[in-house]
Amino acid sequence: MTLTLSEDARSDLQELISSVKPESVLLAGGAHEYGDLVDESAAQCQVKPIDVAGLCSTIDQLPVFDVILLADVLEYLDKSAAEALIGRLRDLHSRHLFLFIRIGDDWPDIQSRWRRNDLLAHGFCLYRRYDKDGHEYHLYRFELETYKATPEWLNSQYWANPELFDKYRW
Repeated sequence: MTLTLSEDARSDLQELISSVKPESVLLAGGAHEYGDLVDESAAQCQVKPIDVAGLCSTIDQLPVFDVILLADVLEYLDKSAAEALIGRLRDLHSRHLFLFIRIGDDWPDIQSRWRRNDLLAHGFCLYRRYDKDGHEYHLYRFELETYKATPEWLNSQYWANPELFDKYRW
């Protein structure tokens, strides 16, 4: 059974996608139902829907997409295979990765093994939580340029100072 998004979730997703202004979008799993949320004003935007089996079998041939949206994918895969899939998509195939995922094991049609900390450990940021008939699902996002800010100390001012090598012992 495909996850039906609430109006809030659809609105949030449309806002996220339009803020990116993508030229290419991959809609994986149940996300193909949300193709209407891609901004129609971008005539050059190429939208590619793909099912779970197609995604797993053709991942080696996938190009880099501006946006990848996963929905109803990870819940149906083995957890280690799902972690490998999101790692690969995150690192090699997307500039912006958005993920709708069911949280908890109280869903009527599936038993999701995913918890919030699992996705935070993969570098995702929780964008928003939603409720569907007493069940929780989340929207996560990963964007490489905002993943980790450059620390303040990582600049030439704090590099090793060779003239102090004989004066201090580190």
